[in-house]
Amino acid sequence: MKSNSSFTLSPEACPIEDTSIPKVPLSDLTSKRACDLFERRGRGQSHELEDCLKAEHEIKHHFGLERTNL
Repeated sequence: MKSNSSFTLSPEACPIEDTSIPKVPLSDLTSKRACDLFERRGRGQSHELEDCLKAEHEIKHHFGLERTNL
């Protein structure tokens, strides 16, 4: 994968049951996504927290880990 490629999530990229492929910690996925958001924003400063929170939300949503308000 190229270092400047767009970050995408797919079930094939992080299988849950396949033990032949190393698991990637959610924090690593979140950091990678936050960096991608930063790059897409044109490396603009002062949006770091927003990028991190959005990345965390996207990763948790993708893997069905979001808490729902009951």
